[in-house]
Amino acid sequence: MRKLRLSFLIIFFITIGSCSKIESDPNPDTQDDQNLTDYNGTGYVSELNNIGAMVMFAIDVETSKSYDMDVRYKTNSEFKDATVTLYVNDVMIQNLTLPMSKNFRTINVTVPLTSGSNYIVLKTDTSDNGEYCLDYIELK
Repeated sequence: MRKLRLSFLIIFFITIGSCSKIESDPNPDTQDDQNLTDYNGTGYVSELNNIGAMVMFAIDVETSKSYDMDVRYKTNSEFKDATVTLYVNDVMIQNLTLPMSKNFRTINVTVPLTSGSNYIVLKTDTSDNGEYCLDYIELK
């Protein structure tokens, strides 16, 4: 099993109704992880606890509106929630609290997207602890 060690940025391209799974790559920083087994696909992103660490998703939509988005994650601590900041097109949308979970689980948030190209970013800001692993996001 593999997990991605994130330096600071990974970009994924997604479409509405599809799931953007985090897949492993041949990066030499990618390391095997035998502890987590309940993720989807072939990998997940971890090491998001450094200030500025982020995962970016690019998406094109035809209609400007608010979309439901599932975020599948697990926390790195059994004793506290994880926190991360959600941005859309360089605008801070909200601070997310990811409830403590030993296994991957999903929360739902609403993201406002405009027609055309959009960028969804999950970023560890100075007020966040980034103590989570990201499996995927899914827009509906």
